[in-house]
Amino acid sequence: MRAFLPCLSGLILGTATVRLPAAEPVLTHVHPAGVQAGSSAMVTLVGKFDPWPCQVHADVPGFSFTARKEAGTFDLTVDPAVPPGPHLLRAVNAEGASAPVAMMITQEPQILETEPNDDFHAPQVLEPGTTTTVNGCLAQSDDVDSFAVNLTKGRTLVAWVEAYVLAAGFDAMLRITDANGVTLAFNHDGPSCMDPLLIFTAPADGKYVVQTMGHKYPAATDIRFQGGQDCVYRLHLTTGPLARHAWPLALPAQPTGLITV
Repeated sequence: MRAFLPCLSGLILGTATVRLPAAEPVLTHVHPAGVQAGSSAMVTLVGKFDPWPCQVHADVPGFSFTARKEAGTFDLTVDPAVPPGPHLLRAVNAEGASAPVAMMITQEPQILETEPNDDFHAPQVLEPGTTTTVNGCLAQSDDVDSFAVNLTKGRTLVAWVEAYVLAAGFDAMLRITDANGVTLAFNHDGPSCMDPLLIFTAPADGKYVVQTMGHKYPAATDIRFQGGQDCVYRLHLTTGPLARHAWPLALPAQPTGLITV
């Protein structure tokens, strides 16, 4: 028995230092959720990546990911030839691959949300232009992101958020206020999905503030504005023409065809 005890204690101490096997990566979201083709950006993958670094594979060639020191962060370069639209990304290591998440690639420039922008008195000012896309993240609870735009009387602004379609962890809301914080327009769920959409005509020349915020999705009993790394979104603003539907949905392969937009 005495001879057995040192062996048993050695076995216990030995097993205490045994490392568990590595697991395949878990990827849930990516921020920013969109990048312009032909540009570079620092991106953050949300999930579990042990060991670090891992690799990232895309559904088409043209994505170059270089891992940084901090787990989950990469320098990304997108080739100009990558076609616009959603593309699937997977985190990969020796144990396997994660489920895919989508990243939007566009031909138009995109900008990043800049903190602090919680207060409508001090919003992030957007440069004048016909169309703007902002990639943002509600980083903490009670976060409200505010963006200032200048409109002339009678000008129509169309604003919409992509969050639900990105599997974000919040149910987005959209609000437009005047410079004094008075709500002029509000939407929670748009006509086609749970993401909000607003069509707003300016009653006078001046500065208007577009705000996005939301509560937890799926819904919980704690009703408050949600925030976290999974609360990624894309905010689109335009004062130009906007096509929302086309008919027919498909055409045969031929030189010409008639569609209604």
